[in-house]
Amino acid sequence: MRACQPRILTLSVMLALSGTVVAQDFTLRPQYARISTAENPNGIIDNSQPYTVCNGLSDRVNTLQLRLLYTWRKDYQDYAYTEPVGSFFPFTIMGPANPNPVFLSAAQPGNPTTRTVDIGLSIGPVNNSGIRQYTFRGRTLGAFGPTLTANMTVTLENLPNPAAIEYYAVLPDNVRDMPTRPFFSWKPTLGVTGYRFDVAQCSSQDTQNQSCGNSPMPFEPNGSSCAAGTYCWVGDEANHQLPIALTPNTAYEWRALGRNVCGVSDEVEAEPVRRPFFRTAQACFSSGQFIPDGGSLSVDVTTAANQGALTPNLRVTVHTDHSNVGDLRMSLSQVSPALIGPVVLMDPPVGVPGGNSCDGRRLQAVFGQAGAFPGASCKPYEPAIGGRLAAQGNIASFNAAQGNGNWRLTIDDTVANGRSGQLIEWCLSADVPVTAAPFQADGMMLDGFEPRQ
Repeated sequence: MRACQPRILTLSVMLALSGTVVAQDFTLRPQYARISTAENPNGIIDNSQPYTVCNGLSDRVNTLQLRLLYTWRKDYQDYAYTEPVGSFFPFTIMGPANPNPVFLSAAQPGNPTTRTVDIGLSIGPVNNSGIRQYTFRGRTLGAFGPTLTANMTVTLENLPNPAAIEYYAVLPDNVRDMPTRPFFSWKPTLGVTGYRFDVAQCSSQDTQNQSCGNSPMPFEPNGSSCAAGTYCWVGDEANHQLPIALTPNTAYEWRALGRNVCGVSDEVEAEPVRRPFFRTAQACFSSGQFIPDGGSLSVDVTTAANQGALTPNLRVTVHTDHSNVGDLRMSLSQVSPALIGPVVLMDPPVGVPGGNSCDGRRLQAVFGQAGAFPGASCKPYEPAIGGRLAAQGNIASFNAAQGNGNWRLTIDDTVANGRSGQLIEWCLSADVPVTAAPFQADGMMLDGFEPRQ
C-alpha cells in the first residue's frame, strides 16, 4: 500500500479480434481497493498499486475488494460483462462481479457515462508472498452495436503478517536492577512497517522467582490501544526509550511485535515465546542533567533503609544517553554519615583490552562486584555498553556503609571532542533493600537531628 495518488492505466488500442473492437470510447480502470486487515476487518481504502492482499486472513471470503470504473462514450446503450483474462488460480480466487453485467446508458456529447463494478478476491491455496499482475476484461453484449472490449491490469502484493521478533538486543531474561526508565531495543524484522511495544507488571513479585507468572499484556493486539494496567507504544524504530517511570523494585515483562497493514507478528511463532522479564532497581533517581563535553557532573542523593541496615552487595545502575560512552569515567562515593570512596565504577572503556575506544551511544549498565569488563561489553548497537559489569574499583568497600545516607555519583567526560550527553537516571540496590528519600544536606541525619560530634 503506497501513500500516493491513484495511478490510471493507459490502455492501448488493440486490433479487432473475433468480431470484437477495443476502443478508447469504452475504457476500464481501477478506482481503488478495499483491504481487509486484522485491525480493520471491514476494510481500509488503498488508493495506489500494488494493492495489498493480506495472506494471514485466508479464512475470510474476500480479503480484497476491487472497485473498477467503466467509462462509456457511445451514443447508444449497452451492457458490459466483467471477466478475468486467463485463470487467477491457484494464487487468487476471483469472486463474482457486482453488478455483472453492468448497464451502460447512452452517453451525451461531452458527458460520458460512468459505472462502477466491485470484485472480491480471496486467497488461493498457493499464495506465496510477492507481487503479481492480474488482467480483467470488460466486454459489451453488442446488442446495439459491435462487441467492444476494454482490458485492465492491476498489480497485487501478497503480504504476510510480520515475522516474530527473534532477538532482543538489550535484556536477557531475569535481569535485575534495571532503571525505572529503561531503553529497549530489538532486531529489525523483515516485512514490517513499524512495531508495537508493551510492558506490564508481573503477577508474581517473589524476588526469588525465575518467571513472571501472568500479566495483563494481551496476545496479538490488533489495535494501537493499551490493555488495562500496561504501557504500550507504536512506532517505526526498533527501539524505545520509556518516557514514564516504572515502579522501583518491581518485576515486569515486555515484548515487541512487528506490524504492517495486515496485522502484528505472532508471538507463538517465536521459540520460545519471547517476553523477557526484569526487576527494576530499588532506589532510583531521575536526572536529565547535562554531561558537558570535556567536563564533569556530580549528583548527590539520599537513601533510606531500616535503622542500622548496611548495604551489602551494593549495585549501581547507571543510564546515560551520551553520544560516545568511550569518553566517560564514573565513580561513586558515600559522603555521609561516613565518607567512603570515591570508588571507580568505570574508566574510559576500550572495545577490547588494549584496543580502541568504545565509540558508541548510550550506557545502560549495572555495576557490582561481579560481571563483565566494561570495555569488553562494547557493542556496535545502542546501548553501546550494557548489562551487568564489574566495577573497576573496590565496590565491596561499601558493604559496611549505612543504608541511611548521602551518595554522590560523578561522571567525567574525559575528552573534549564536541560529544556530550545526559544522565537519564541512576539507582542504588543492595541485598538489604534501600529506597530513595528526599535529599538531606550533608551532616543532617534522616531523623532531622544533627549527629553527635
